Amino acid sequence: MSIRVRPGAPIVLAAVLLIVGVGLVASNSSSSSKRTQPDTAISACAEAGSCATPTATPTPEPEPELTPEPVETAEVSAGEPSPEPAALPNPGDFSPFPFDLYEDLRLVMPAQVDSNSPAVWIDGTLVMFNSAKGTTVRTSGDSVANLYEPMAVQLPLLPRPGYVWIESVWRDESDGVLYGWYHFEPADLDCYTAPIIGAAVSYDAGLTWEDRGFVIDSPYPVDCDYTNGYVAGGNGDFDVILDTAGQYFYFLFSNYAGPIDQQGVNIARSPFASRGQPGSVTKYFGWAWSEPGIGGQATAIFPSSTGWKGPYIEAYWGPSVHWNTYLNRYVALLNHTAGENYVQEGIYITFSEDLLNWTAPVKLIDGGGWYAEALGLEAGDTDTIAGQSLRIYVSGVSDYVLVFR
Repeated sequence: MSIRVRPGAPIVLAAVLLIVGVGLVASNSSSSSKRTQPDTAISACAEAGSCATPTATPTPEPEPELTPEPVETAEVSAGEPSPEPAALPNPGDFSPFPFDLYEDLRLVMPAQVDSNSPAVWIDGTLVMFNSAKGTTVRTSGDSVANLYEPMAVQLPLLPRPGYVWIESVWRDESDGVLYGWYHFEPADLDCYTAPIIGAAVSYDAGLTWEDRGFVIDSPYPVDCDYTNGYVAGGNGDFDVILDTAGQYFYFLFSNYAGPIDQQGVNIARSPFASRGQPGSVTKYFGWAWSEPGIGGQATAIFPSSTGWKGPYIEAYWGPSVHWNTYLNRYVALLNHTAGENYVQEGIYITFSEDLLNWTAPVKLIDGGGWYAEALGLEAGDTDTIAGQSLRIYVSGVSDYVLVFR
């Protein structure tokens, strides 16, 4: 990844291989992340106390001693600057919609983050919801950089034990009602959890939420032979967006069960008039919106090559999506795991005209934390609408601004 630094001319941050005489010195760094990430500034586990123990790395065998070939060096006259090292490619150059990624002053969301963090505007004030296991905090302010008054909200009361994360919120401008959708992890299973997606509603600007019931779940039973460290099936880790025509609410969700070619990131929708409520959601399967949200099968729009059983997993998951007014396209950020225990290989970006057909994902960030999300910087922008410039958040922390060219 190449990152540019503000202010001033962009500076590419890249690993440099330096050959001096007969010595060869190289430095390597790698990072992995999980839902609870140890020893990082953006860790959610330090407070929750649930960090997993990292797997020990075997000591590599010593390399055989090599005799280097003579190296030609460029002659530089006194007073002349040294040649600049070759820059690695900017990932934005490979995107169908080129962009630059700039390092910027760090912004941190005001509460612990373990999911997407939805935001809405209410009477000129930006209201955000940050969720972690069992707790959702509501804050408000005039921008993403100035959120205050954190208040724990009353989450919907469900008929079975488990934990709720508010992942997406939409405000009905006609009456001020907030429609929300939550990721639910049952706590009454014999092994890992299996998430379910549900709907809720708030009549007091998000301070209290009433449960409306489940809208999306898996038709496949829990599989206690799963060894991925977290889930044993289910549908969850999702985002919801109203299309620009105002006809459907679209759910992009993670499918952790069933045939491998169905696992990955899937899609469902609900008519606008139904507001994404129980019984109104249909999944996309076999080239049609043909399966019910509850108990229906679904075709993966970003399929996994391995499925989620584990221990090794290759899959996209946890999408966040917004309509970009500068590009006139939908833009999604995706987590990508390629390893064991949800290890984060990278964060990817992809584009669509219709929410169903997407461009090949382009890597935005190597490794990193979970739950990448874009938030627009202009008045009226949220997590579901943004323009040319936007903040990139990962696990509730933003170090970068992305600018489309």
